[in-house]
Amino acid sequence: MINAIGSKMIWFPRRDTNSRAVLFALALLVLGTSVAQAQDIAGALLGRSQLSPVELAQADKNDDGIVDVADLLLQFNAEGSPIASFAVASSFAVEGNERIEVEVFFDRPYSGTVSWSASGTASLGQDYAGGSNSVSVDGLTGRIPIDLIDDSNREEDVETIELLLLASDSFDLGYTQIHTIYLNDNDRIWDGAVINGYADYDFTMEIIRNGSSVSGKLMSDGNGTFPEGDFPLGTIVFANGDFMAKTAPAAIDTDDLMFRKPLERELELRAGTIVPGSRFTDDLISGEATELLRAVDSADDYLNRTTNGTFSMVRRVQPVPSDNLTLMRQFSDAKGATP
Repeated sequence: MINAIGSKMIWFPRRDTNSRAVLFALALLVLGTSVAQAQDIAGALLGRSQLSPVELAQADKNDDGIVDVADLLLQFNAEGSPIASFAVASSFAVEGNERIEVEVFFDRPYSGTVSWSASGTASLGQDYAGGSNSVSVDGLTGRIPIDLIDDSNREEDVETIELLLLASDSFDLGYTQIHTIYLNDNDRIWDGAVINGYADYDFTMEIIRNGSSVSGKLMSDGNGTFPEGDFPLGTIVFANGDFMAKTAPAAIDTDDLMFRKPLERELELRAGTIVPGSRFTDDLISGEATELLRAVDSADDYLNRTTNGTFSMVRRVQPVPSDNLTLMRQFSDAKGATP
């Protein structure tokens, strides 16, 4: 039953026991928070009191022209504590990023601070920096900043940073109270091959990135091809869409050569914007390869040879701890991707 007062209407429930019991329960819940206006709304809905036009306008919380149970619920919700929860349960980050931010969502506007604790397999002070572990919020969302540390250590496994929302008297905690950051290392092993039509061979390269500083070395691939031992790269560029790696001159074994003269070999790999048609991604690099064979003694310059070809190398996959695989797959499936 609906009664009109001015331009607003009040919806009266049927006078059956169930409807009245529901309204009484709602009214009691609201009155538990000492909300006088909720009492007025409940009284008007039960036909026990009448609202003035001004009170009626104030009671129409959803502004639909009708004062009904929906307005009572809105009033009740408005007086409850905000509920805080992480927007998502997991995220991925790469060590080279300076800062990442994790979003905390509130179901209604909140003004205050939110605090958290951090744990996981990543090390505080080595993989990420410490801080106040609290941030100010004014609205529906807050962002937790995590400053990552770019080091020169090659971690074998994906590391984790687990953030736990801390309870507060100012808000309640929602369902997603833990957020796990899966931290991938940017210092990686790459497996590759050179094809130059003269002597195709495999290689393994380690690239270490620490901020703007990049270093690397060619590692023995175990097959006696190139190189025959580990040694650092003379020059390496790995930034701004360009890749270039050049070995320092390295002596090679000439026992099996026709001319047993001391020789050195250099290898240069190029890809990215400097090489049209090449590829340079986070997982695959391919482009041009130039090999220089040079005599140590200038009198043997007739042995010098330059061979051009191509190369391709892929980043070795970083293992994920087995206890995190299920959660990562669930997160990736939700994002429409496969880890």
